[in-house]
Amino acid sequence: MTFERGNSAMRRLKSGAFAVGLGLASLLSAVPNSSSAAEKELKPTFGGIGYKEQARSMSSDEVIRSVSTPEEAKFYRDNCITYEHDIKNYGVGEHYASFKQIHEKGSDDCDGVAFAMAALLQDDGYPAEVLKLRKKITPIELAMTGRKLTKAEENDPYDYHVVYPYKDKESGKWGIIGVNRREDISAKYNSIEDATEALRKQSRFRGYEVNDSKFKGGIQDLAKSYGIKQLTSGEGNLAKIPSSYNGVYNSRAYGLIRDTMRKEGFKGVDREKLVNEVVENRWCSYNDAEKMFDNAYRNAESEFKHLVADYRK
Repeated sequence: MTFERGNSAMRRLKSGAFAVGLGLASLLSAVPNSSSAAEKELKPTFGGIGYKEQARSMSSDEVIRSVSTPEEAKFYRDNCITYEHDIKNYGVGEHYASFKQIHEKGSDDCDGVAFAMAALLQDDGYPAEVLKLRKKITPIELAMTGRKLTKAEENDPYDYHVVYPYKDKESGKWGIIGVNRREDISAKYNSIEDATEALRKQSRFRGYEVNDSKFKGGIQDLAKSYGIKQLTSGEGNLAKIPSSYNGVYNSRAYGLIRDTMRKEGFKGVDREKLVNEVVENRWCSYNDAEKMFDNAYRNAESEFKHLVADYRK
């Protein structure tokens, strides 16, 4: 009897101690931890419930800082970017959006997703590059689908697609992030060409080829074309930056080039420095700023056409 009472008392003591322990744990968990709170603010729970709400409540810069791997970038895409055509989102047929715009709208098309992936990972040691593909629109396809070409397609009869290629840091293998999971190519290929070939073998990409009409190997360096600041937080349509040479951006850029040529002489101009200055002012893309040097004679005033001729020798 005494033994049973002792056991009973011991059980009550343990039970009470357990309850006290739970109470202390609750109190401790309720005490705010400034460091962990700040960490959670910038690092939402990848793979967890409520990620979308967490990410959507963050600024675009905070989301960029929170993502550090291709898997996390894909998780953001799956939860926070839905597919939508530019005409509906922006009222134009082609709009290259910065990550800030994509994050605020929560939707974009293939180039938007690729640009978003590049923006999310550019601060983690991954190049801000996208891969461009295209497929010729054939008369047979038009006849079978009943599709009609737009005015733009009549002059340029191609379907275009953009994806984000990346090289895994641990394995050194290549993979591709597409507009959705179906397009994703796992990082298990020895070269970007092999990964691209794996993408082209998917049924929806049969007939597609690397679009190297403007960029070598179909790879566009967004940092060179637009600048990281524009890619991550720019306003307006990035596609307008490399506009026609008569556009407002290029007229300013050309004016700077022209005035510098007049002042320093064509051969005395620091080409790289001047190109970078044009790009930093967001007047045009890096590639177009370079082209201005090679095509300056097109819009050059007669007073310094001979300088262009000297440069081209």
